[in-house]
Amino acid sequence: SPLRVLVVEPDDELFERLRGHARRLDGWTLVRVPVCVEREHELDACLLGLDAGLAVLEAFVFDGPVVALSSAPGRALVGEAITAGAHDVLDWRTLDPASLDRSVRFAVAQHRLSLAQRASAEAAAAVRMTTELVTTLSDELRAPLGAMRASVGALADTSLSNEERECARALVARSVGVVERTVEDLLDLARARRGELVVARVPLRLADVLRRAVESIGVDVAWSAADAASVEGDAHRLEQMFDVLLECLVRWAPDARWELRLVGGPSEVEVMLVGRSTVLTADLVRAAVLPEGPASTLTTRAGERELALARAIAAAHGAQLFVDGVPPEIALRVTFPACVTETSAPGGNAPARQPGE
Repeated sequence: SPLRVLVVEPDDELFERLRGHARRLDGWTLVRVPVCVEREHELDACLLGLDAGLAVLEAFVFDGPVVALSSAPGRALVGEAITAGAHDVLDWRTLDPASLDRSVRFAVAQHRLSLAQRASAEAAAAVRMTTELVTTLSDELRAPLGAMRASVGALADTSLSNEERECARALVARSVGVVERTVEDLLDLARARRGELVVARVPLRLADVLRRAVESIGVDVAWSAADAASVEGDAHRLEQMFDVLLECLVRWAPDARWELRLVGGPSEVEVMLVGRSTVLTADLVRAAVLPEGPASTLTTRAGERELALARAIAAAHGAQLFVDGVPPEIALRVTFPACVTETSAPGGNAPARQPGE
């Protein structure tokens, strides 16, 4: 089969010898460039001269197999070149056309096999993840859909009292809410992965958001807050984020005593979720809320989806999450840029600032 081979950093003697070999090989085309020139696309392999030094290979980037050429390929040089990314190292002074063809074609075949295996593994992972997602969603949606089906059937019963009908309607409304939240979480994660998660950026008191989050999960959390601390953000999204983080921490360490601290500063606002427990460690908290690896759009379990979305909301607000401390006190810290607000002029509203002022 035809081969288009890039030749990089050859001296004239080396290139003439390679060109002579290529004329005797079927389907070979050589493209000669210096290492600093942008490489052409759709080339099958690269022949790279090493007589200028191994640094040439270490600095070289090529999306394909690289066969190095040297006039003195000692054992040490071969080992270093292979470690640096070369598929093979050949002595160009004793090289014959058949050996050159065999080495390059084997490197190309190995590279293509590696690409195919990687693509196959990625496809299998995507299929597996999609299957898990469908299975998990089926489990999550079975309960609300079953409740809606039962309520619709009950509403068709003319013997129901008005109170029973209201209960059935309320059950339908709650079930629809569960379905809507599940779908919205999936859509939000997809948007976050594309960098399109939309958050409002308006000045707000973070203490109000935190109070609502604590009240919504119904957990006894001690409170220490700077009421005046303000950030620019989306109150609904931030409440959603802190709901998830608090619930996750409480679920992982139900016996810990939790305290929420809000500290405002001139340049940043920090929220600390502090847990006190003899068994709680920074590694446990980090594993709970900051797992390694990027969040996938198709995260399957509900809790993982919520955590991935919480981290995406934090990123959209320019917030940083990290864990520190030593037992018995471990803290999850969420740091936001502080909101810089304009102050009004005495006796009335401040005039609007013009661009450039």
